[in-house]
Amino acid sequence: MPEANETYRDSILAAWAGEVLGEVFFDRLATLDGTSAPKWRVLQSLEAATRDVLAPLMMAHGGSISPPDAGAVIHTRARANDFAALPHRERL
Repeated sequence: MPEANETYRDSILAAWAGEVLGEVFFDRLATLDGTSAPKWRVLQSLEAATRDVLAPLMMAHGGSISPPDAGAVIHTRARANDFAALPHRERL
């Protein structure tokens, strides 16, 4: 069974990775959906701000910052492509 500190660190790492991929997702949407690009950029900025808050906390608990897995980035961009293809009403 992992130590509490290890579990906590892993949780922070998972949250940090989610924020990084959230940035990728909203960046892609802003690129694909020019009409709503300002909205997507605000959400991208929120993801970045949360990522920046989590990074020092993660480092303080022995985690390390590394670029996201290329496969995860490709998957996230593909999901953004799928989302952007939905009718506007379904994206609300």
